[in-house]
Amino acid sequence: MKKIVFVALIALAVVALSGCNPESKGAAQLKIDQQAAGTQQEIYAKAQPIPIFDYSQQRASLIQINAAIAKGAATYTVFYSFGKPIFVCPSIGYPIPATTQLTNPTQLTRVNIGSGNSISGELSQAEPVGTYTGETAATYVLCIRSDGKAAPVYSEPDAIAFPFAVKIENGVVVDAGGAASVNIEAGR
Repeated sequence: MKKIVFVALIALAVVALSGCNPESKGAAQLKIDQQAAGTQQEIYAKAQPIPIFDYSQQRASLIQINAAIAKGAATYTVFYSFGKPIFVCPSIGYPIPATTQLTNPTQLTRVNIGSGNSISGELSQAEPVGTYTGETAATYVLCIRSDGKAAPVYSEPDAIAFPFAVKIENGVVVDAGGAASVNIEAGR
């Protein structure tokens, strides 16, 4: 009975709004769609509740991975170009997406949708390691050089920028030695 009344109210609202301007029709339809989706989600939540677990191996693994990232675990990185390995180096931590930032690049925004209503945007949340990431295939890797110093190597799918001299031997890029233009202090 409640559903029939609900459907009737929605039908009356649609008829009442049919004489309004096009912007109001869109806002009314959006509200109707949101209510229908909300009702459907309530039905799913009752019939198929979200399972609750005492333990999650995936979460435990992700916590350990975040700890390794935050502490700068010793790693080895292999760089690829067109599916072929072209360079390998001992490294500190895992690749850092090139769009990673220390500050949140997004802002809270409010958009007026008419009739005194507005929609607000949401702020991004920091990663557990204290940075904000964007979307990119480019990364930075801290490669350990033969002198024991760490130097950041920038890599894109089709380009790699080294802060130290490299050369190609037998079709593979190798460290040519010499000073790096940038060195990173490892540890604290």
